[in-house]
Amino acid sequence: MLDQVYQTGEAYTGNEMLVQVDTEGNGTLTDFYINFVYQAYKNNKGEIQGVFFFINDITEQVISKKKIEKSETQYRRIVETAQEGIWLLDENSKTTFVNRKMCEILEYSEAEMLGKTNFSFMVESSKEQALTALGRRREGIAENLEYKFITKNGKHVVAKVSANPIFDDAGKFKGSLGMVSDITEKKHLEELLAKSNRLARIGSWEIDVVKGTVFWSDITKE
Repeated sequence: MLDQVYQTGEAYTGNEMLVQVDTEGNGTLTDFYINFVYQAYKNNKGEIQGVFFFINDITEQVISKKKIEKSETQYRRIVETAQEGIWLLDENSKTTFVNRKMCEILEYSEAEMLGKTNFSFMVESSKEQALTALGRRREGIAENLEYKFITKNGKHVVAKVSANPIFDDAGKFKGSLGMVSDITEKKHLEELLAKSNRLARIGSWEIDVVKGTVFWSDITKE
């Protein structure tokens, strides 16, 4: 590189280059990351007489960046293998991120969901419910809710959503994070069981040992 600069007079720039230096003079090499410039200098006649070497040690910045990138990669891996849908919305309820599971639940690709509001995928009754819930999110309230969605293929899905507000360092509302579980099958089984109990006239009762309350089904009361 030095020869090229010396012969042509064209400067050479290097960014985040890894170099190893024996700083202690004991044969042990230490890694450094540098930005540098080789620049030819000339005499009064315009003849190249040598090469300037400008160097900036950026080891600390590069190592910090690599740690962040590694952390983000690990986080992304966890998010993408999660068994729950992860849905990130901005302050206007527009989608900024969805993981693979969320796409599977609604049968849309990530590209098809990004930039669209969560209302775009809901049945009308759930849209009203979500709009009301948005006001609570702006107040900093986290809660668990059930919504009905329509998939890309027109299938109705019942989902449990754990919604949490997001604020910046200044306390300004920036959106919300939803952890989404498909409970369609569970709701269907509950409805079948309730119907079966009504037809068989099987009563039931429940005790809440914490609150000390007892629930009796209508058939049991009869």
